[in-house]
Amino acid sequence: MQKRINIAKGIAEKLVENGYIKKSKIALIVAKGNQAEIFVPPTKNYWGVLEKIECVPTGGRTPLSSALYNLLLLAERERIKDRSVEVRAFLITDGKANVPLFGKRIREEITKLARALKKKNIELTVYDTRGRGISPGLSYVSILERVAGAKVHKV
Repeated sequence: MQKRINIAKGIAEKLVENGYIKKSKIALIVAKGNQAEIFVPPTKNYWGVLEKIECVPTGGRTPLSSALYNLLLLAERERIKDRSVEVRAFLITDGKANVPLFGKRIREEITKLARALKKKNIELTVYDTRGRGISPGLSYVSILERVAGAKVHKV
């Protein structure tokens, strides 16, 4: 478990470094407990984001629906400020959501949110942290790939 957390944080740090090179705004949404939260609002303070990555709470429940919903809201707010903004999201997850957002079946929620991501032209890349071999539990990464058109990288 700790190894996967370290890998996820390493990926996040590389994404921040790439954002710095491209002069992009970066935000950080953390999914933990019963809902996701915007841990760092859109910023160009790359050092601040790197510091926050070290403090990201890990373990426990995975409210993936809430994280995707927060992404949609965040993208909408940024596009109100600048209609030409391109939203690229990077999701580091094993895809094993276990907390519904709207009280529906999780599969149904994630499918609906994935459609909204595609419709809103949000480019999603998923870093799938499931280990090699048999991984117990249902992962929703394939739905994000198929419905949202996400690019998936196994790590």
